[in-house]
Amino acid sequence: EEVLAVVLQATNGKKAKSWFKYAEIEFWQQWYRELEVAMWYSRKSDRIDGSTGRPVKSFPGIQEQLEDSHTHKYSTLSAKLLEEFLMDIFYSRVKPGEGRHIQAWTGEYGMLEFNRVVEEWATGSGFLKNIEITTEKTKSPHHTNALSAGHKFTEFKMANGAILTLNHNPLYDNRSLHTEIDPITGKPVESMRFTFLDLAGNNGNSNIQMVTKKDAYKFWYVDGGVSHLGPKVNASAAHGGEYYEMHVSDHRGIHIDDITKCGELILARN
Repeated sequence: EEVLAVVLQATNGKKAKSWFKYAEIEFWQQWYRELEVAMWYSRKSDRIDGSTGRPVKSFPGIQEQLEDSHTHKYSTLSAKLLEEFLMDIFYSRVKPGEGRHIQAWTGEYGMLEFNRVVEEWATGSGFLKNIEITTEKTKSPHHTNALSAGHKFTEFKMANGAILTLNHNPLYDNRSLHTEIDPITGKPVESMRFTFLDLAGNNGNSNIQMVTKKDAYKFWYVDGGVSHLGPKVNASAAHGGEYYEMHVSDHRGIHIDDITKCGELILARN
């Protein structure tokens, strides 16, 4: 019965407030979280599940599909490792400087390590000495002349023409999904996984696509004394409770056209 005022933006840029039931917002958030987890971690299987005896088929997610691609276990991340790993993917099949732009997804600690190794490479090559690191005025209760400074590397342009752009994957930081803890960082080992995905495909199509079965999506309500439209008065209901149920069903999967253009660096301490 709790409701929230949510601001929605139309295609023309105008914004308007609309009322949504709080429970329904939680329902849809959980649904999309489950979809996201499935796209990354689902594993292919055919099994009988539940009392109905109906066969339930699950599809291979991104990580299972990439098990047959370029994978490498590492203990220490370095700029040389990144460069040579991507060399294995592109060597002799893509010309240097042409089509060697790849996206990487990692956790928060992986982003921190990426910044560190690229910074060490830039400092050692003299690159950082030749660019200006600016400071900015900031407010602080501890000093009347407070300054801020800092930078973050999110892209690595390598000598062989490859460009690596880093992205954050919040699932890799999820402690409820990942219980294996790195003894050195104290963070989930998964937070240091790097998943490299080449999104560019052939004929204008993406190399990686979410696919759905035609007309498979279903969404319906089961009304009780209360429906999604409000209280029932002199009306039929499917159950005697003062609530209504929401159900959603779909057939979806993830398709990677060419897994040899992708790969993973997986943390494995010696």
